[in-house]
Amino acid sequence: MSQGTPNDFQAKVEEFRRLYVKPEIGIVSADPMDGNKLSVSVSDWSAMGKIPQPSSEYRGITLVWGFHVPDGVALAPGFQVQGPAPAARRNHSDECTCSNCMKANQHLAKAKTLSQANKNAQARRQLTTAINMLEKLRPLGENMAGAYVSMCFLAFGASARTKAKRRQNMLDAAAWYEKAIKVWEQNGNTESLGGNLTNLGSLYFRMGDLETSLARNLRGLELEKAKSKETLDDESFNSFNHVAGCYLALGRLDEAEATVRDCFALLGDNKPSSGYLWNTLAEITKARAEQYRKRAEELVPPNSCSIG
Repeated sequence: MSQGTPNDFQAKVEEFRRLYVKPEIGIVSADPMDGNKLSVSVSDWSAMGKIPQPSSEYRGITLVWGFHVPDGVALAPGFQVQGPAPAARRNHSDECTCSNCMKANQHLAKAKTLSQANKNAQARRQLTTAINMLEKLRPLGENMAGAYVSMCFLAFGASARTKAKRRQNMLDAAAWYEKAIKVWEQNGNTESLGGNLTNLGSLYFRMGDLETSLARNLRGLELEKAKSKETLDDESFNSFNHVAGCYLALGRLDEAEATVRDCFALLGDNKPSSGYLWNTLAEITKARAEQYRKRAEELVPPNSCSIG
């Protein structure tokens, strides 16, 4: 069916609003979308049957239905909306086209554009608005996790004239990244979780928080080892290497070496990416040599020949 002129489309939208946007019958709002579509929010799915046209169309306009979430109300994923419609399950997704979800996505897109233009303060404002909306609409969506990660990168890259400010930026970045990790833990996206846990572990390592770095890297390695052997790749070597590096930095040399040996046993020791593990093993050996030398110096009598 022809879409008609913009004025004709707008006239139909206004007519629809005048006739059917009435909270008392369950239709809360109607907002124009691109492509001759109208986003209609309802407080009761039975409202879909209260217009005289098929529920998917009104005078040539495609109706995109969504459930209205009142301001300040966050419904849990899977909340069952009362009403006869087959789509009565309350569950906004990243593909949801209700007006609120679309507005959140617009803020995300603006934040990305501003960030790419190095307008980070403006990008943070857009992201903050998007995050506030997404936490109510779809707190376990991939866009929610992505927004947290974007905020992490903005915090990490923020200007800092002092060491104290630089450290605070990293603390803020880690806090945002933890929020993203929590989303992936709860929505079961282990594909995104593994590599991002390793990245988060690296951030803690740079901050000098070695124990937390080890914990995040161990969780990432756990997920990596749970994969089938056929799906392991270069990232798998990295997961082992990060764990081994944490153990090495903590002086836990036996565990560091055991991690390297486990990687070699599982993935092989003659692949290009195994070179990083071989280098870590060399560092472990060097640390052992330092320990041996220190012990030797402790045991040699003061008046004896010095150790060369």
